[in-house]
Amino acid sequence: MKIILALALLSALPDTSEVYDRIDSTVVVASRAGRDTPIPNVTMEKGRIMASSPVNSLPMTINLLPSVISTREDGSGIGYSYLRIRGVPGSQTAVTLNGIMLNDAESQEVFWANIPSLSQYLESVQVQRGLGTTMCGPGAFGASVNLITDTAGDRPSAGASLSYGAFHTFTSNVRASSGVTKTGLFVDAAFSYNSTEGYRYGAFGNVYSVFANVGWQGRRDLLKATLLHGKQRTGITWEGISIEQYNRDRRINPAEGNTDNYRQTHVQLNWEHTFSENFSSDVTADYTGGYGYYEYAPRRDLMENGLWVLRTEVKYTNRALSSTAGVYLSDYRGGHWGEYDRERLYSNDAFKREADAWIRAEWAPWYFRGSSLYADFQLRTLRHRMNGPDEYGSILSYDRSSIFFNPRAGANFKLSSRNDIFVSAAFGHREPGRADIQSNSGVRPEKMLDFELGHRFNGALYKASTTVYAMEYFDMLVETGIIDAGGYAVKANVGNAFRRGVEFAGELDFRLFRLEGNISISSNRIRNMGYILLSPTVVGMLKWTQYLWPGGTFAIAGKLVGDQYWDNSSDPQHRIPAYCVFDLSLRHNFIFLRGLSASIYVDNLFNHQYYAYANATGVFPQAPVNLMFRLEYSLGEK
Repeated sequence: MKIILALALLSALPDTSEVYDRIDSTVVVASRAGRDTPIPNVTMEKGRIMASSPVNSLPMTINLLPSVISTREDGSGIGYSYLRIRGVPGSQTAVTLNGIMLNDAESQEVFWANIPSLSQYLESVQVQRGLGTTMCGPGAFGASVNLITDTAGDRPSAGASLSYGAFHTFTSNVRASSGVTKTGLFVDAAFSYNSTEGYRYGAFGNVYSVFANVGWQGRRDLLKATLLHGKQRTGITWEGISIEQYNRDRRINPAEGNTDNYRQTHVQLNWEHTFSENFSSDVTADYTGGYGYYEYAPRRDLMENGLWVLRTEVKYTNRALSSTAGVYLSDYRGGHWGEYDRERLYSNDAFKREADAWIRAEWAPWYFRGSSLYADFQLRTLRHRMNGPDEYGSILSYDRSSIFFNPRAGANFKLSSRNDIFVSAAFGHREPGRADIQSNSGVRPEKMLDFELGHRFNGALYKASTTVYAMEYFDMLVETGIIDAGGYAVKANVGNAFRRGVEFAGELDFRLFRLEGNISISSNRIRNMGYILLSPTVVGMLKWTQYLWPGGTFAIAGKLVGDQYWDNSSDPQHRIPAYCVFDLSLRHNFIFLRGLSASIYVDNLFNHQYYAYANATGVFPQAPVNLMFRLEYSLGEK
């Protein structure tokens, strides 16, 4: 608390510095890796995000990045989708929105269906592999995804898009921005509505979301309020089907007729202040509230939760040093209860409080000739308490406090103006989630030591990166392939394990075409057991983008995912066969109708019959060849 008060007082000091140009409207990016940070990372900017298919959730939008595997629970688009990076599941992948953790405090998952059309509201996405930079909350345990929401442009703008395609899928989005006015005020707003019948029977979806930014941008201050609200009503699809059912009718859904209903609201208040050319601070307050229920009529399982966060940070930079220090406080309250014909069956309450502090620096003095040293230290404290009968009829009594110290260090060596070599080591801890504790009250936090060694080449026409990594786990918390009554993957401690591999990514960009590709080859083992589930040895992609007539773009991309297992037994009967799927897109920007564009997206171009995911409930078929058409109009520039 003393640190917070000191930072608040520092931010309130009178202005004695000279006047500078208006600060750039980029909120809370200190957790991002920079160009020379010794951590493997990729950043997608707005243009490439918006070029993705309109039915893609964020996991599908980043599916072509190195070591990324994305799957759809309903087989098509709108609904639940899941993300794995280096085989690491979503519950152990840290996701932040403007520096605030999106992972649910209890389950540690990010439910992308709860924030539909999120990609439409983003300025950029950075994916870090390994432990990455310090993330507040349950940190990265193999990968992190850092999201920054859209920022106001220099001029007013507006736009709208409509899409329609397979399975009666419809998407719409309207947006408008005032731009930053002469007085520094700005207002951005957007609304999206999507619906579908879904590929699997009963996998319908009706979802909408609202996004708004209101703020003021001065010469040395940025004040900003951000609202992101989403609501979903979808058919439950978390049960798989047997191979016999798969061969008979791939669209079968055992949970057909049951529904998942949820609404979630994110409100963020941010203040950035620049004291001088070298010194700045930012403070962000966040509230995330959610309410929803699963309905297996006449039974309902309900939940309601609220998360309060305060994040404050100071930054100092000069020619040789880039540093940041901060504090993160959060308070989570949640409740789970069940009803049968409106009669209360059970009620369980949860409380989780966290306090983090960190300091991070990159040092590159002139005599290092462009090379740099990196250090990052985090102290994380938390208390997690749950009490009351749960959905299984057991008393869920849990109360544990933890203190974790997570250090990181590395170096970047500049070989030439285009060549870098980096090396880093990091140590991290992560606590168990609610479903893990329900399965075993004695479950322990897991620990991981991460080594990264890489080379980066940044040429005018050709770019490439190679990373060799070793992620060594202790008391590893790994999924078992079992799914609980709420659809959550159950994990258990399995002792020591490792993920080791090499990743290569390259890009060749000419005036007429761009060729991109990546491949990851890895070994993922639990000592004295076998392969880690859902961790294929080979993951790769190849994408060709051809610039056609003026305003026309054609792209075809193939995604390869090797053999994997849906549990940790390495039983051949539990194998998910390798698959390779191609997607195609064709886009035309109308030259004589400035701002108007039309796009066609073909998913699973060669109609490959496959399932990309499985667990103890069965396999999850993915949709055959399907098509979406989008028409978009924009006025002004963002």
